[in-house]
Amino acid sequence: MDPNAEVTGHHRTVLEAIHSPELRILDVGAGPISGIHPRFQGQPLHIRACDPLGDDYRRILDENSITPRVVKETVPGENLSQHFRDERFDWINCDNALDHSESPHRVIDEMVAIAAPSATISLYHGIDEGLNEGYRGFHKWNIRPVAGRSDAFTIFNPHESHAYTTTYRGFAVTVEGQGRHVLCLLRRLAEGQ
Repeated sequence: MDPNAEVTGHHRTVLEAIHSPELRILDVGAGPISGIHPRFQGQPLHIRACDPLGDDYRRILDENSITPRVVKETVPGENLSQHFRDERFDWINCDNALDHSESPHRVIDEMVAIAAPSATISLYHGIDEGLNEGYRGFHKWNIRPVAGRSDAFTIFNPHESHAYTTTYRGFAVTVEGQGRHVLCLLRRLAEGQ
């Protein structure tokens, strides 16, 4: 809630590689309050946020007289390109939400559709949340790095599986295990790569 809070953790790592003053950021599945802090190196960030439960979160925040720094737009990840039809984002972030979606593969494709020419997509999730939670509640999918590789991850449940390796739809894939979590980055390749 602090309007002067500096970006930390994996968000800072991403921004150190891609920051520019005009950076357009979208936080997908951001929950009631975006986890991306509002400042980087003292400068304000331009953050948009969306979540399929945006209306519910807004009501709860209003009932508790809480004003978030970023107003949530009510948009399922599977409908990003429809909602943000004429917009493109330089950094599209998704923390602990992709595994809650109906179709994470479609959400990733929607992120790709609204990505700017030099965009980065970051996915930060607990490893195997579906398995760990018995596929109950929000935990419908597993996200897992491929053993022994820094360029591959899979998203799966008992009925479906999708692999993302080396490159995906013009994006280079890099994966970094962080304890029980995984940070998956998709960075748009320059034309011809």
